[in-house]
Amino acid sequence: GIVIVLSYFLAWVLKFHTKLFPSEVGVLSFETYMFALVFVVPSYLVLYTASHLYNDKRVQRFRVEFVNVIKANVYGLLVFLTVLYVENQPHFSRSMLFIFFILNILIGMAVRALVYVILFSLRRSGYNIKHVLLVGYSETAKAYIERILNFIQKWLTFFVNCESSTILEISYR
Repeated sequence: GIVIVLSYFLAWVLKFHTKLFPSEVGVLSFETYMFALVFVVPSYLVLYTASHLYNDKRVQRFRVEFVNVIKANVYGLLVFLTVLYVENQPHFSRSMLFIFFILNILIGMAVRALVYVILFSLRRSGYNIKHVLLVGYSETAKAYIERILNFIQKWLTFFVNCESSTILEISYR
């Protein structure tokens, strides 16, 4: 939510308080633009949840996450523009919304990349590592092992006890 608010506020500042973008005649008040956040933040949080952006990062690739962030922001922009059209709000700056769209993607991905780097360095140091111990061997266990190995990451460690006296260790760090 903080990234959404920050992106929205920076978009407003860039649009109306810099010379980067020409100001329009009849600009709405700051309060009007900020009141929209009451609807924007929950809407984007729902879109991010629907786009699987709050799932476990162990099994989600960064590229997939990047595509999901873009999709969620495209849907959010389309919904916002549709609401403005239906509500007949011609004075709400569409260019500010496009700036928000770009900033939200950039800042959101920068924050996600930072979290990814921090978690990766913690995992390399031996923290936040998931350990799995399977005892016994059956078709169900075999299917589970295959499923896990399909999503294996460098920070997961697996010990598989296939027979009572045999331990198969698969360790990736």
